[in-house]
Amino acid sequence: MELSTIHRIKGKEWGHVLIFGASAGLFPHRLSEDVEGERRVFHVALTRAGVQAVILADRDAPSVFLAELNGTAPHTPTSSPGAVRPTGAARADRRRGASAAAPGAATGSGGPGEAALRAWRSSVARKDGVPAYVVLNDKELVGIAERNPTTLRDLGQCRGMGPIRLERWGDDILGVLGSATG
Repeated sequence: MELSTIHRIKGKEWGHVLIFGASAGLFPHRLSEDVEGERRVFHVALTRAGVQAVILADRDAPSVFLAELNGTAPHTPTSSPGAVRPTGAARADRRRGASAAAPGAATGSGGPGEAALRAWRSSVARKDGVPAYVVLNDKELVGIAERNPTTLRDLGQCRGMGPIRLERWGDDILGVLGSATG
């Protein structure tokens, strides 16, 4: 058994991962100014498991990220680099798990390939019981659609497409793009 922090596991994968402390105040951390950065760290922890990820949280004060995972709250971007974190009532609402409506999906110039990838991503996310951004975030999806790769090697050069995603979804993504643009 190996014990590690989330920050030290980037680029590694284990069969089973236990995420301890997925509670309000820790995910996102109460002192963090970059909630999206915190969401990405949580995403890294989730995606390091090859077989199973177990998440432990305070039953009375779970992380708002858990509600996004199980679909009871939409993923609502709360900050971006340089953005100021909400204060007062907005921060209190987020700690209680309240959430605003999700903004419209970002779109690029990926044409029919982008639309097909979005439909595929939604299907995979529903099937796996995860938010769509866990499968591919919008920037990754748009970048793949714009690049329109035709081989696994080309797809592997796209942002966000590491060896795990290539193995898991590479052929599917190429098939979706081929059908949409072919």
